Amino acid sequence: MKNTKILSLLLIGIVLLSGCAAKPETNVTAYLDELKTSISSDLNTIAIEKYFDTDVQITENNQEFTLESHESNEMTLRYLELFRGFEYKVIDSTVDGDTAIVNVELTTYPVGELLQNYMVQLFSNVFEWSFAGLSEEEMTERSTTLFLELSNELEKTYISTVPVYLVKKEGKWLMVGSDKNFELINALTGGVLEFAKKLAESSDVNG
Repeated sequence: MKNTKILSLLLIGIVLLSGCAAKPETNVTAYLDELKTSISSDLNTIAIEKYFDTDVQITENNQEFTLESHESNEMTLRYLELFRGFEYKVIDSTVDGDTAIVNVELTTYPVGELLQNYMVQLFSNVFEWSFAGLSEEEMTERSTTLFLELSNELEKTYISTVPVYLVKKEGKWLMVGSDKNFELINALTGGVLEFAKKLAESSDVNG
């Protein structure tokens, strides 16, 4: 009788412990919360190592992906404001053995669209500025003003629900690295990765 009671208590304990085990969405929410303050102008910082099982491939050929090059500090700071302004909501999750999918709704600024509009308007103005005899410093100032004006018009209209793929390793849920979670990273950047991909493809065709 005593052994039966002990066995029952052990079974109850196992059930309670399994119910308290970390769920896959815990990893995802912890990652997104930390990302709001850790992301920098080097977009490779979007891949916080401790939340992934392997290295994350941000771009197709793994080149550096930074917002620093040829841009003013004001633009860099504005980029960071836009990227850190995302909001998220966990929709649901499914677990299949040691793999899981967490569906997350992300709402942020359409930065990819911003970059496209900025490049179009910049190219239409740069020759005019050059013929007008503007110095490099003056052109940088005007391009910065153009970017800031366009970015100030943005609203959080980039809304997407993306699947986040995870795998359990040594009892811990981790997001899958490489390019498996491209949709997540692209959504977090407001479509910047998709914009960069299309730009690269266009360059290859025209090249």
